[in-house]
Amino acid sequence: MSEAARARKFFTIGEAAGAMGSVCRPESRGGDPMPQSFRADSREVERGGVFIAMRGERTDGHEYIEDAVRRGASVVILEEGWFGRNAEGLKDLGAAVIPVEDPERSVALLAERWLGMVSPKVVGITGSVGKTTTRELLHGAIKDHMRAHSAVKSYNT
Repeated sequence: MSEAARARKFFTIGEAAGAMGSVCRPESRGGDPMPQSFRADSREVERGGVFIAMRGERTDGHEYIEDAVRRGASVVILEEGWFGRNAEGLKDLGAAVIPVEDPERSVALLAERWLGMVSPKVVGITGSVGKTTTRELLHGAIKDHMRAHSAVKSYNT
């Protein structure tokens, strides 16, 4: 990673909202730093993190917005339509809100923009056996020599 990329701070909430084709609500929070912890499961939200309200096959993440904020989410990314129908109730939420057309696609756009700015070296490990072990061994071997990231658990979904 270049020195410029290493020195670059992550987006502000307003910049992140703009990259997703939206604006931050309330606008006064737009200059705040965008958290770097994103979760779509309200039970896994980290204090000061981002909660992404997505619709699933069995449940709707919008039903868990208040729970995510109680657990510490400082930013919520949600569907524009849902926001429009519930804007009044979200005013006292205490978190910045970014209404977007499609939360999943919007977060992917934000990640694409960030990766385009920092141009990381990426290693993909594929196969049917041993991926997690190989990932952990590789991460352990390089983490003391360069900035490295590895998934915190296996996401076999």
